[in-house]
Amino acid sequence: MHTSGWWRAPRQITHQISDRKISWLELFSDLVYVAIIHLVTVNLATHWNFIGIATFILAFTLVFNSWQNITWFYDLHGDDSLRTTVLLLVQVIGISLVAIFLPAIFSGHWQGFMWTYLLVQVLITYLWWSTGHFDPDHRVTSWPYVRFYGIATIVLLLAAIFNQPAFSVAALVITGVLDYGAPLFMSHRFDHEYTVRNLPFELSGAMLERYGQFTMIVLGEALADIIDHGLEHTTLNSLLTFVLSLLFVISIWWLYYMLMDNVHVVGSNFRTLLWFRLLHMVWLLILSGLIFSTSYLTDTDLTHIRGLFSSLAITTLLLLQWLASWPFSKPSRATIGRNICVIVLLLIAMWLPVLGQLVLSSGAILLFIGDHERRSNQLHSVKNK
Repeated sequence: MHTSGWWRAPRQITHQISDRKISWLELFSDLVYVAIIHLVTVNLATHWNFIGIATFILAFTLVFNSWQNITWFYDLHGDDSLRTTVLLLVQVIGISLVAIFLPAIFSGHWQGFMWTYLLVQVLITYLWWSTGHFDPDHRVTSWPYVRFYGIATIVLLLAAIFNQPAFSVAALVITGVLDYGAPLFMSHRFDHEYTVRNLPFELSGAMLERYGQFTMIVLGEALADIIDHGLEHTTLNSLLTFVLSLLFVISIWWLYYMLMDNVHVVGSNFRTLLWFRLLHMVWLLILSGLIFSTSYLTDTDLTHIRGLFSSLAITTLLLLQWLASWPFSKPSRATIGRNICVIVLLLIAMWLPVLGQLVLSSGAILLFIGDHERRSNQLHSVKNK
């Protein structure tokens, strides 16, 4: 089934665009997530307890799920038609409404968040359903996939109607499990369709750029928070902490984009792509929490706890980056040894005072980067001979 003109059907999955560039629409749709990252990290700071951390994790994973679905839909089925533009702008409005009610959930008020996230869930469900509606050969994958989203939509609707906090939290957890589990449970169908329709198990360069852009949003919030808190502290020690905090964020930025430059996500099955998606979700979740701890290092209260959290987070994110490159380019023994050394240094850093943590953490990452660049240059020289 096809339509024509300005309200045409979504692009079929077989109509892949080589060397696709990120569109202005995609760039604009990501702007709302700047505000969302700010809201979740700020509210985590004022609700630094088990419930606050759990709420932060739940909110982040759900919001990131909406971003990831829209990102994948546009990469596989998007075009410059009015239909695609309108639907993505509707998603921007929907997730903006979700953002309005984000602060309330940290105080246990879930009603507004439930209804607005339900609207986003309905839109995502419709988008994936439409790909099978207009492309019958794609239904073998898309429509069973949509069943997971449909069940999650019903669960959200019931929870929103009954308006009980415990029920709302349970419904959102179930929604997250179903939404994230859908591609995993349907991976065999993706494998079959990709094989039959001769599609590569590969992420496009545009998709990698989108993940990099979301990471840039999180790092931008880190810089904004550090500068904002730096305005309140003008002593020599605070200024030194401020500069080292900036160096810490810069080292993380350098590490991530250095590794991403060498990542080519290609595999023999769909789960390879899912592995990359999952690692990035966890990476961005930890990075957002890391922003919270780093931006508050100049405070006098809970400094040790936040510094400890910071060191644990940076250790974990380095492990994630190590794992992220594993399925796509097997690391050498020397690479594994360097990673282990950096991780040991970061574990040592957690027991130091704040300034020591920042110096050792940033130094360890920069040493890793320097050694990586040196080895890359040596490999490049060998290949050119």
